Amino acid sequence: MKLINNDTKLQSYIQHYKINDNFSTDVSMHMKLFHFVQGEYIYQEGDELNYFYFFVEGKAKVFSSLANGKSLLLSFYEPLKILGDAEIINDDLVTVNVKVISDAYCIGIPTNYIKKHLLTDTIFLQFLCSDLGKKLNRCSKNSSINLLYPLENRLASYILAIETKEFTTSNTLTFYDSLTEISELLGTSYRHLLRTINAFVEKEILKKGIKGYEVINRIPLQEMASDLYSH
Repeated sequence: MKLINNDTKLQSYIQHYKINDNFSTDVSMHMKLFHFVQGEYIYQEGDELNYFYFFVEGKAKVFSSLANGKSLLLSFYEPLKILGDAEIINDDLVTVNVKVISDAYCIGIPTNYIKKHLLTDTIFLQFLCSDLGKKLNRCSKNSSINLLYPLENRLASYILAIETKEFTTSNTLTFYDSLTEISELLGTSYRHLLRTINAFVEKEILKKGIKGYEVINRIPLQEMASDLYSH
């Protein structure tokens, strides 16, 4: 995480997403712009919540840790999303992991300021309640996806969701994620995941490269994904 001292860039995000509309007063003087590089965590489960974030650029995946030591994918984040709402309301530690899958920018407001000045702001509280309701609906949907949809659909959605400009050249995508990590996130076994990937290769959807897999036919992936894990 790196603090970006660029007021012009900060203000452009604030104005573009109308962030100040979510407060009764202008709180932009208390906002800071942060940059997160690919693979970096914005939040990790069990951390103290130091900043409440507006996710304004990039992509991130959200997942939870299970008692057996594995992880389960919850959703993907793209702008505009907020991070830390449940923890602010419950005065709790961070409850999920948020990992950046492409370089990202967040606007942060110190948690102490929010607790002291904004938890009596009815406009802000209505904003939090609305977002929490959307997250509840999304979690319910994604739980059903993990239980009811075949792995090929979930994998197709995952591959398309991690697509970034940095990975994309000549209309192809190469993904390098650990297959062990992907199998955990999608709630399947490593062998089942490998069989599904090999089936994609046989159907000429994917092509195995030196470091990862290259998408050579995006259309069947889009058909199988059907907007799973969208939000």
